[in-house]
Amino acid sequence: MRSRLRGPLGPVLAALLTSTLGQLPMAPPAGAQGATGPAALVVLDVSGSMAAPGQGGAALIEQARTAVSSTVAALPAGSQVGLRVYGSTVGSEESNKAAGCQDSRLLVPVGPVNPAAINAALGSVQPSGWTPIGLALQQGAKDLPSTGPRTIVLVSDGLDTCAPPDPCEVARQLSADGVPVTVEAIGFNLPAGDPATRLAASCSASPAPPAASTATPPTPASSPRP
Repeated sequence: MRSRLRGPLGPVLAALLTSTLGQLPMAPPAGAQGATGPAALVVLDVSGSMAAPGQGGAALIEQARTAVSSTVAALPAGSQVGLRVYGSTVGSEESNKAAGCQDSRLLVPVGPVNPAAINAALGSVQPSGWTPIGLALQQGAKDLPSTGPRTIVLVSDGLDTCAPPDPCEVARQLSADGVPVTVEAIGFNLPAGDPATRLAASCSASPAPPAASTATPPTPASSPRP
């Protein structure tokens, strides 16, 4: 898992998706057999902590909605993008942990970018529950096409609260299994001294999958959570 250092979410997300989806032409070359262009799945944290105010006072979920919405609206037609969320259907009470740790849903399947569908999906969820990042990454890898460069862009303000599976281990296992899926993590609204710094560093040290994207990270400010 490669980490993106803290910065304004919109520009970081836009730069990452634009770079990821710009690796190859959106359509396969004429005569290519089974070739596909790059595809990306945004995995968005909708756990209870996303209801908290972020920089500027707006709730983190509102800032995330704005960033994702503006980013997908600017992508070229035909860009292959989908949306998965976690933490949106049950509460964060301890009594809800079993259900909350299975709370990961594919809202918009990966396909030609559809800003209207993604905006509707973003508006349908409210911050609620637990943070099953490892599970969301496992499921997200299955959401992507079976060929071509594939990237999961994880946007989270918090640590996994459900491991196992551990998010870093999931990313490493995808690489070890020969699955060319790059996992990019964007830490959202993290203070410089956040304890996620050490974990993010260990994730970033894991081997990159074969088809890793080459997006340039923003100027370092702090490390994201996994």
